[in-house]
Amino acid sequence: MPVQDLPSPDPASDEPSPTPAAALDSAKAAASESFSSRLARLCHVAPESLRALPGPEVPVPYHQLLVHERDMTSTLEGFHRETLRLEVLHLERRGELLLRRVLLVGENSGLPRELGAIHIHLEHFESAPRAEILEARIPLGTILSRHRVPYQSRPSAFHVLSASQELVTLLPSTEEGRLLYGRSNRLLDPGSGLPLAEVLEILPPSKPQS
Repeated sequence: MPVQDLPSPDPASDEPSPTPAAALDSAKAAASESFSSRLARLCHVAPESLRALPGPEVPVPYHQLLVHERDMTSTLEGFHRETLRLEVLHLERRGELLLRRVLLVGENSGLPRELGAIHIHLEHFESAPRAEILEARIPLGTILSRHRVPYQSRPSAFHVLSASQELVTLLPSTEEGRLLYGRSNRLLDPGSGLPLAEVLEILPPSKPQS
């Protein structure tokens, strides 16, 4: 078969290639948008309702609750001064991927302190924490701490959204149309960089603590 000559590129149409750093930032942004959208749907939140908000613009007290690289469970427990228990609203397993929609609820107050949607990559956990994750009775942050699982928390986006009627049902301390704040976060294995979990975390209204 004869080799076909390829047309020469039109010099006028040439555009500079993106730098490796710019290409990486673009890929990260696309990946963040993709997993945020998937988790939003799992949370029964329209992805387009999640508006991006720069970290410095997240207002008090949500800034201290969201703009950090700690796990959310211990952060909320410290802020609200109570232990949090896990309430599972939806649970689905696809091979080694566990999908959950959950509430973190105050043990003493009975109030929802967070609505979350999470993808957990079971294959990256050892047997003991994996077994507790599958039991779905303890918050993931508590399991990570209890078993001293090393991880890196990497928030990829902060969000503001208006509370829908469905969110009001799940977070009764809010009202329809109230602005809520949240974040998209990845938990990574520090050695391999592989994902342990991807999380969308939405907080109900909170007052600054004195």
